Amino acid sequence: MKKITYLIAIILLAYCQPKREEINSLSPNTFAIYPTEGITIPLSKIVERAEVIHPKESEIIAHSRTPIIFEDKLIIVDSQKQKKIQIFNTKGDFLYTIQATGEGPGKFKIPSLVRINENGDRLLVYCALTKKILQFDWKGNFLEETHINEIGLIGDLIEKESEIIFLNVMTVDSKKRIGKLNLQTYAEDKKITFFENYPGEFIKVLEDKTQYFFPTVSKEEFYFLDIYSNNLVKMDWEGNHSIIRFTIQNNPLILDPEKVHNPMDIYDQIYLSDAFYLYNYINVGNNKILLPIIKGPSVHCTILLDTEKNSVEVISKFENGLDNLLPSEAIAAPGDIHSKTAIVSLDSDYVYERMKSMDLDQNEFTKELKKLNTPENQNPVFIIYHLK
Repeated sequence: MKKITYLIAIILLAYCQPKREEINSLSPNTFAIYPTEGITIPLSKIVERAEVIHPKESEIIAHSRTPIIFEDKLIIVDSQKQKKIQIFNTKGDFLYTIQATGEGPGKFKIPSLVRINENGDRLLVYCALTKKILQFDWKGNFLEETHINEIGLIGDLIEKESEIIFLNVMTVDSKKRIGKLNLQTYAEDKKITFFENYPGEFIKVLEDKTQYFFPTVSKEEFYFLDIYSNNLVKMDWEGNHSIIRFTIQNNPLILDPEKVHNPMDIYDQIYLSDAFYLYNYINVGNNKILLPIIKGPSVHCTILLDTEKNSVEVISKFENGLDNLLPSEAIAAPGDIHSKTAIVSLDSDYVYERMKSMDLDQNEFTKELKKLNTPENQNPVFIIYHLK
């Protein structure tokens, strides 16, 4: 009798367990992610076209962390070596430089952040050392600046109608983590509105990452990637929000939300455990979002989130392009919502070496490589994937 009862219990337990395909329906904003069970899809499913830019050596690029594409311009932010902003056109021709020159009016020491305003007619440059945001036009002319001494360090910002929403990375208080101020009136009123209803549990990291906010196509809302928490927060300009949760099922990176973490300690844990976690960048298209997943120190796969269907796929490989050139089979690259792009930066020697064994007429993506500048050009090669 005991054996029969035990057998019935096992059958009931198995029957009541949610099946793999049912897990994602447990909550409309929670998705179970299985990084080891990704699929292969054509790159053309998410990418409209590719563009290759090889900036000419009349201007040397010494460092490029988060390049930006806007209309016919490529913006290179060098915050480490030459401390300047370099502007090229998409043909690779050098246009002009905005150079760090000091502390005075219209000057800055390091271009810590560079963002484009909502209207697309100004560059916003945040200098962490002088604690101010400077505005320049598309000819490199200085227009105005706003000192924000009250915030220790801004980790990211976005702008709309002279207001900015910023991330205060020096605080561990969730009620003072995301704030809003007006660049036109702040010098007089010193008014900062903090989004106190932001979710209280987040991973606190002494981090130098500089991209957390990703505007949507409509620009009425934006995404906030809460690093290491595996949460993507959708917010509007009043602080209203919803959370998209990704619960990684295979060896997830787990950090204590009550602690303030040192990045090096996190990296040590990642290397030792080969844990999975969301990467720093997301790429936003019309109704699709790409979120790379890291395993240990390397990119492993990509989450493809369909915001229209409210569904996800885990992509282990993109056929017809990425697998022939890039060092990773996933997309893990900075992006720009103004042009709906994913921007991949590659060493020129690496690209030309890989090209020797490639059929450049293979598909619509690799054909772009024929437009590359001479192999003697040591500037990095930028591959721009325009998302659908």
